[in-house]
Amino acid sequence: QRSAFGEPVWAGKDYRAEVATTYSRKGCFLGTTQTAADFGPDCDGGAGSAPPRSRPLVMLWGDSHAAHLYPGLLAQWQRADGNFQLAQFTASRCPPIFGISVKARPNCHDLVDAIEGILGRVRPDTVIMAAYWCWYVGGHGSNFSPHGITDTVRRLRAMGVAHVIVVGPVPSWDVPLPEALQREMTRGGGPLPEYRRRYLNSGPFQWEATIRDATIAGGGRYVSAVAALCDNHRGCLATVATADGPMFTSFDNTHFTAAGSIAFIGKVWDHEIAPDIDRTGSSPATAAPGP
Repeated sequence: QRSAFGEPVWAGKDYRAEVATTYSRKGCFLGTTQTAADFGPDCDGGAGSAPPRSRPLVMLWGDSHAAHLYPGLLAQWQRADGNFQLAQFTASRCPPIFGISVKARPNCHDLVDAIEGILGRVRPDTVIMAAYWCWYVGGHGSNFSPHGITDTVRRLRAMGVAHVIVVGPVPSWDVPLPEALQREMTRGGGPLPEYRRRYLNSGPFQWEATIRDATIAGGGRYVSAVAALCDNHRGCLATVATADGPMFTSFDNTHFTAAGSIAFIGKVWDHEIAPDIDRTGSSPATAAPGP
């Protein structure tokens, strides 16, 4: 489709502005200076104080690379007619690792401590952990270690979380994806490519096995984003078809657009996430409406 000005919708879309309205429900994705006190009252997904409940509670935990999974998870919640509850506790530059400290996010340690208390209160059945793993492995003033993933998964299991899912590194582009592809279209015309090898950064592929092995060592399930979105011949998914025409999967170098999030979660949901949710038993109770 085309806008009122005759240009393709993808060309005029403000993907960065989209983040504010799609990455979370209100107050569930915190900025770099916010604290746990700023989490909104609905971030627990209507879980109430504790089980029993009639639907399993899925909790999304991590930094912006967790928050960018929310549009896809919300789409699956809608598709499933709300047969699970969806909680979200995400904060920029604060990975889901117990005991973590991040120089660029001075209050991350305290925030994670607060989330540990929240975990004990709402007692999710499934926790989905995600982060910009490659950024923390590269240092950036954090004490991150892959062993932290293993220890965190183990602690979550010991706290009674039935299923812990870790989403691995997502495809990373050397330049912002919309900028690169729009420049190509300006020079050569033609349709937007569905997959792209050019501009891909090797970091996610290099650290894939490390994050996977750390997850499995702790007893968690690993979901590979690069396996879902990339292949050896075409590269990685760069655009996805929507009702408004093709849209970019990332709005910058690493973060999903809403369309990209929905496409990724759609690819892994049935076989890699839903089975753990479906196997989660819950006791009869009146569950609060809403995701």
